[in-house]
Amino acid sequence: MPHAQPRRLPPGFTSEDFAAFVKAIIRIVGDENFSIVSADVELKDGDYVNPCKAHDMHAVYDKEFFVSCAVVHPRTVTEVQEIMRLCNKMQMPVWPYSVGRNTGYGGAAPRVPGTLGMELGRHMNRIHEVNVDGAYALVEPGVTFFSLYDHLVKTGLDEQLWLDVPDLGGGSIIGRHQSDFYHFMMHCGMEVVLPDGTLVRTGMGSLPDPASRNSNLSADQQPPNKAWQLFNYGFGPYNDGLFTQSSLGIVVKMGVWLMPNPGGYQAYMITFPRDEDLGAIVDIIRPLRLQMVLQNVPTIRHILLDAAVAGDKASYTDKTSPLSGDELDAIAAKLDLGRWNFYGAVYRRFAEAGLDFIGTFTIGMREMHHIVCVVFNREDPQQRLRARWLTRQLIKDCAEHGWGEYRTHLALMDQIAGTYNFNNSSQMKLNETIKNALDPNGILAPGKNGIWPAKYDKRAWVLEKDEADKLLFAGIPMTRL
Repeated sequence: MPHAQPRRLPPGFTSEDFAAFVKAIIRIVGDENFSIVSADVELKDGDYVNPCKAHDMHAVYDKEFFVSCAVVHPRTVTEVQEIMRLCNKMQMPVWPYSVGRNTGYGGAAPRVPGTLGMELGRHMNRIHEVNVDGAYALVEPGVTFFSLYDHLVKTGLDEQLWLDVPDLGGGSIIGRHQSDFYHFMMHCGMEVVLPDGTLVRTGMGSLPDPASRNSNLSADQQPPNKAWQLFNYGFGPYNDGLFTQSSLGIVVKMGVWLMPNPGGYQAYMITFPRDEDLGAIVDIIRPLRLQMVLQNVPTIRHILLDAAVAGDKASYTDKTSPLSGDELDAIAAKLDLGRWNFYGAVYRRFAEAGLDFIGTFTIGMREMHHIVCVVFNREDPQQRLRARWLTRQLIKDCAEHGWGEYRTHLALMDQIAGTYNFNNSSQMKLNETIKNALDPNGILAPGKNGIWPAKYDKRAWVLEKDEADKLLFAGIPMTRL
């Protein structure tokens, strides 16, 4: 029986090529673990609990732009390896993801339209070990913060071990540890499938456990070294960083350090009403973080971030334009919270784009980064255009001050990668050299973080750097361009 045609064919594929690929991959995973994103199936955005698996649910371009040709759900590490070998043979680009909750950054969507999506988390969701003495867990991509917590409760270990959870606990532990450097400090040991299908264990995992000698088990099933989740570095070089926000491998297992129960904690929320207080607050927090008095990550939140949790914009005002200072004060009073406004370049840029500013400062060990939420109506083409102009302008403004971004949406990866251009973009040249060495066919997540394989014409794939001309052409009034 012939299979449906995808909405977008992979680059360089004919319909016949795709049909041959479908037959081959079904032999690996079965019909029930492979689905084609065909034109006769509506692209439903879903929500956080049930995210879409093949396109960007918060589309900044047309919904049809960042879309997969199909989605495959491997059940085992061995199947991931077989899929990668098949993709190499047939030149099929593949975009792996854990559970698809990369909210606001593209979700499960691929950078290259027509790429095969690989959802790891549907079946590969096992917690292999929770070790109380070592205070660690070994997990697969489908294990979320919620599911690990539920496991600790179910096994009675929640009285002994805690885990550090981000704002949204439904995300993959492996996914978040790769994209959030605070959590990355708490990982220890990875099992990775390289682009050619080779399996690697990093750190102490590369030293075989005596129990695995003369074993007939597949590599991923062999007992690991007992120090794998205890010491990050092994003999070196330290390769784990190669697999963070990169297109160099697929992490299929990872160790994560947990926290022995300290006996309790005290939560605080301190409000301050004046804009001028922001600098003093940062100066107070800095030594507390450096001296590890504060061991977690404090945040300084804008009033609209908390207001958005309590209700949508319509619950506070009937207007669609950005809220005024008086209106923000009224919301702060209603919620019994303080407020601050970053009346600098960031706030002005939002006003120019006609969008509300929502943001938070996150205090690191020796730095502070600003998370900006660009909120827009994804069904309104003009607002999508404004949002793209705003984000691109903010990236440009920040680079001019020597400030950089550490993660972003699919549409902005090339622009941000281009700002890290010291010494004639020597770091990008290094990244491209490693990419082409490990992935000569360029099949694994092409374009991820602005790194394009040699087989791709990078200039043809880079998205527009400046939306201003489009805005003018569309007749959309802007305060300043």
